[in-house]
Amino acid sequence: MIYGPITSESITKNGSFSSDIIKGDALILELFEPAEEKGNSVLNLSRIVHGFRNIFQPTNFGDSNSSCQDDVSCNSNWSIQSNGVAMIILSNMERLCSGSLLNNACQDFTPNILTAFHCIDIGNDINNINACSNNEVGNGTLTAQEITNAEDWVFRFQYKRPNCNTGSEPSSFYTFQRATFRAGWFNTDFALVEMNVNPINGDPNSGIRYLGWTRAGVAPTSGAFLGHPKGDVMKISPFGAAANNTAQITFTLCQNPLRQSISPVNTHWTTSINDGALEGGSSGGPFFDQNNRVVGQVHGGVIGCAPRIVHAGRFDVSWTGGGAANNRLSTWLTNDPNVTQTNTISMPYISGSSAVCSSGTTFTVNYVPPGGTVRWACSTNISFDNQPGNPKVFTANGTNSGWIVARIITSCNDTITLPTQVVWVGPYSSSNYPITGPSSASCRQYVYYSIPTLIGVTSINWIWPSGWTYISGQGTTNLALQTGTTGSSGTVAVQATNACGSGSYATKYTSVTGICGYSLTVSPNPATNEATIELINTVEEKATETPEWELEVFSPGQLLKTKTGKLKDKIHKLNTQGWKDGVYIVRAIINGEPLTEKLVIKQ
Repeated sequence: MIYGPITSESITKNGSFSSDIIKGDALILELFEPAEEKGNSVLNLSRIVHGFRNIFQPTNFGDSNSSCQDDVSCNSNWSIQSNGVAMIILSNMERLCSGSLLNNACQDFTPNILTAFHCIDIGNDINNINACSNNEVGNGTLTAQEITNAEDWVFRFQYKRPNCNTGSEPSSFYTFQRATFRAGWFNTDFALVEMNVNPINGDPNSGIRYLGWTRAGVAPTSGAFLGHPKGDVMKISPFGAAANNTAQITFTLCQNPLRQSISPVNTHWTTSINDGALEGGSSGGPFFDQNNRVVGQVHGGVIGCAPRIVHAGRFDVSWTGGGAANNRLSTWLTNDPNVTQTNTISMPYISGSSAVCSSGTTFTVNYVPPGGTVRWACSTNISFDNQPGNPKVFTANGTNSGWIVARIITSCNDTITLPTQVVWVGPYSSSNYPITGPSSASCRQYVYYSIPTLIGVTSINWIWPSGWTYISGQGTTNLALQTGTTGSSGTVAVQATNACGSGSYATKYTSVTGICGYSLTVSPNPATNEATIELINTVEEKATETPEWELEVFSPGQLLKTKTGKLKDKIHKLNTQGWKDGVYIVRAIINGEPLTEKLVIKQ
């Protein structure tokens, strides 16, 4: 599961932040620091909650009508557009509605989300959404608290299965928190919020798209709507019949007592879907025309499997809306009244090597929006011609870490700054990767060496003393070895290479001491429920003697798993039932000297 990115904009108005629920027993946090801020960050985790029960069950996955709903992956014609559709989740983690990430006339990647007005008009208390007992629900007027609740929404992209109607719940998707309310209008049931975190600053491989739209006001002849019915993975419901500009529409909120909302005439498109279904949670999802442009957002219709009548608030009517900035789309999607439509666009990103060499290295901004120009900047140990252009060649005029930044100037003269590209300048020096490891070790001891993580590394080559045993790590930053017999002291060396060449070898000398009169055997190996540890005296005249010894076992994470002291017998039975699979280190301590061996557990 991928979560983030998380920035300062993710913090709530009261100054706190809590993450979405994250599945799994392990968590990797990645902290990005701009090159100019390196070393200035402080990462503090105030609390981690681990659920001992599976709080993902029950989930909304699979809750939509499986008899007629189709995954969006069942229709390849809409694969690109589906990357601009999001599930909307309340701050209490209730899966509420759907929405679409819209392009704008300036194509400056402002993260505007179009959804349904009635997804906000749910009353002040999000934990008690009940139209029958709460007259705030669906009353057509947004309170300050309702808007505040909407600004704490969570937006989940890429929550879809890659294979048509098969597979488990997706574990990889992109989540963004918090937004700013921009506009909403009851008549067309539209709402527009701007996400506080822009996807353009996150993972360039996310595939998230900004969707095109049209305000021409021409009824679509065919198309589809996409969304997350009942909070399920993304579904698609196509229609092949031309939509109609509808008369007045009545939506029932509550049967007892009867409460209804009535939309004015000529504010909605109406059509009949020929596949899929309409269910709660689809509301706010994009309503596309035959040219794959958004022409509205789903409001409601007849619940059930196709064929079913579906209504969508008209994008062109919402464009002018109620005539003010807070109830129309035009204020937020264009500064040019002549623009009547946009296309779906991909997020730009920088591609190029992670090393800049003296011979010159080319970097390219991909998916520059039409009419945009690219300007570049870099750290002082890199040079270029200092002119706009794309692609651009950069040259190393120094060494060590560096950075490259691209800024897109849009047709509206807005500036889009792409995430900083951190690079290594020139070849490495051995001083860039000093070896961390022991200066001394015992006979036949397992020892570990490491070097810092390197930017742009293409290969790492380790060398170790003759007579030592290789365990793992060649080609990586972490090396595991077993020393030789007493007196096999020697030097461990490493060389790192990037696109600009190889550095000299960094070295670490380790002296080997201790008594090698004993050996340690582990059987069976791999083991399942039990392993036998035997201490063997290799000095013939002392073969009948067994000194008092201790036994320690360390987990694959090098944490102490178990310890037994004052052993007098040369054989010890080790209960490994229920241990996790992996490589464990067994260490016998004899007269203060350690003797190690590895134990593989395979259940």
